[in-house]
Amino acid sequence: MDGGSVPPGSVIEGIDAAALVSSDLQGVPEQVGEKTAGKPDKKLADERLKFDGEIAGIRGERDAFCQRVEMLENELQKVTDQFTGIQSERDTMKTAYSSLERANIDLTENLREVGIARDKRDGSSSALSGGAHSSVSR
Repeated sequence: MDGGSVPPGSVIEGIDAAALVSSDLQGVPEQVGEKTAGKPDKKLADERLKFDGEIAGIRGERDAFCQRVEMLENELQKVTDQFTGIQSERDTMKTAYSSLERANIDLTENLREVGIARDKRDGSSSALSGGAHSSVSR
């Protein structure tokens, strides 16, 4: 590491990783055998294994977290797609309802016209046309 800096975007951004390592390994020689004059330092090797295990554990947790995030993103996409489909169906239903409303208005107008025509033919005025219904004998 270059003076304990962590690359931007790193999971541990803002934490001085070098300080963490040095605090965990305080009192452990930097070079194997530094205190033992050429003999491997068992304590250093044990600390290194422990540290490597901790790093592997953190990486495993990070990978599991990333998989969970990916799974949640996929679920969100499915829900978004379903929502979009529902909106589309709603818009289709609104269009169909508007068409039905217009057809109903047209039908009502046609029935009114038929009633008026029948009344004219029969010689009476229709309630549909707004006039009082009266029977006229022929």
